[in-house]
Amino acid sequence: MVAHASLIPLLPLASFVAIIFFGKWLKEKSAWLAAGASLASCLLSFFVIGEVAKGARASADFTWLVINQIPLEFGIAVDPLAAM
Repeated sequence: MVAHASLIPLLPLASFVAIIFFGKWLKEKSAWLAAGASLASCLLSFFVIGEVAKGARASADFTWLVINQIPLEFGIAVDPLAAM
């Protein structure tokens, strides 16, 4: 479950993008989409905290942008300090 920690911020972001592009057609259902994504993100974070309490750790780095051959990296770290 710790390997899926990158989904915690991506679920609300995906619902935001869906509401921006499809909000006109979703109407009142867009609120349910946003609330569902937030709830799923919260539940996933509780599972990750449970795994970290058992001693699990994970980290992932992604190159986000390269400017003049200098990479700007984005990373996610899941350890006891980050779980607090």
